Amino acid sequence: FDDLLRSYVSSKGVVDYNGFRKNKATLIDYIENSKKNSPTSSWSNNKEMAYWINLYNAFTILSIVEKYPIKSILDLEGGNIWDNKKFIVGGKSLSLNQIEKERLLQRFNEPNVHFAVNCAAASCPPLLNKAWTEDNIQAYFAKQAKAFINNSKYNKISADKIEVSQIFNWYAKD
Repeated sequence: FDDLLRSYVSSKGVVDYNGFRKNKATLIDYIENSKKNSPTSSWSNNKEMAYWINLYNAFTILSIVEKYPIKSILDLEGGNIWDNKKFIVGGKSLSLNQIEKERLLQRFNEPNVHFAVNCAAASCPPLLNKAWTEDNIQAYFAKQAKAFINNSKYNKISADKIEVSQIFNWYAKD
């Protein structure tokens, strides 16, 4: 997955879905292998968080690649791919929202997850062009959060006005 991300996601998070489409079999192999090797109780919190973040991002990319070209992720699953599309992991059917909310936010109480999972909508934080790992997750959480917050495409702060991403409204509690 790391090789795919490095090949088809720019340092600014721009995704080359056509490139992913050309390597769809490799993406599917990664997902299938991940599904067969779901977290166990011996995994560290960082390893498990990295697993779910990578799987969420891979599922999102595959969902787009399967229907590519599309104008928006909102063109999929009646505009609500995050709840309507299901994936079987460890014998359980999970939506993208269930992965984000149950497997990540509820389990680990880590609000930086919002800067790590990429919903492929224009208002979402950019996709990291590297895979998340047990060893890099904490550093990348800080890097991604800072980059998103300081990116004027998503957040604008001036002497007269503050405009912030909808993410801060949607997940104000976090």
